[in-house]
Amino acid sequence: MNQMNTKSFWRKTFYFTWNKLLIALLGILGFATSCGEKMYGTPVPVYGVPVVKFVLNGTVKSKPTDQPIRNIRVIMYNDTAFSDSLGGFQVTTQLATGERQFPLSLKDIDSTLNGSYQDLETTVTFYTGIHEGSGGTYTKDTLIYLVPKK
Repeated sequence: MNQMNTKSFWRKTFYFTWNKLLIALLGILGFATSCGEKMYGTPVPVYGVPVVKFVLNGTVKSKPTDQPIRNIRVIMYNDTAFSDSLGGFQVTTQLATGERQFPLSLKDIDSTLNGSYQDLETTVTFYTGIHEGSGGTYTKDTLIYLVPKK
């Protein structure tokens, strides 16, 4: 009988200690993963929150020749597009906040295939865009000129 109580005591002690260690480990992992830098921007609440869609339609052209440039990587906030053979692109993002300004990045990624152009970092503002409906879509058309590298 005494041996049975001893076994039961050690079993309970093992499980109690194991549970404490597991709780501590999961707690540390929880804080470690939640306290870091945001990887994909601001989380977007969707259920019951009006979400506004921002669409930027644009054309990329060469400044000296006024010719369209293809294969320019365009990044607006969290969307990426590449310009087509006519220099056209479309990037879209959705937000629930009142933000109307977004960083816009253009980069020539195909080396010297269609010429070599300087990168461009700018901001796009949707105050003058077309708004359709409440919580609907802001659309803006733009023409962007890139300068060739020297």
